[in-house]
Amino acid sequence: MAFMMDAGFWYASIDSSDHHYLEVAPVADSIHETIVVPIPVITETAYLILKNLGVDRLAAFSDRLAVSLLTFEGPVASDYARAAEILRKYNDANIDFVDACIVAMAE
Repeated sequence: MAFMMDAGFWYASIDSSDHHYLEVAPVADSIHETIVVPIPVITETAYLILKNLGVDRLAAFSDRLAVSLLTFEGPVASDYARAAEILRKYNDANIDFVDACIVAMAE
């Protein structure tokens, strides 16, 4: 089975001051299956790292991406169309663009 990672989970596993870190870090370390990271998640995670942890941690994040065993996948045109449907259908649920892309790709 493959896992798909979102930015909130990934960021919480990186930032030890995040209030979810103690819950997320052990889970992240225990996954031994393929982890698929949608490309928009990288951008969102990088933004959070830069905003909250600074450029040095962002550079370290980039270094780790270069040697990671993660599988990176980009959305295709139909994923963007489906993401738009999800955003419209669940507009009261505060779903953002990246999360809608994740759902579309997972489908």
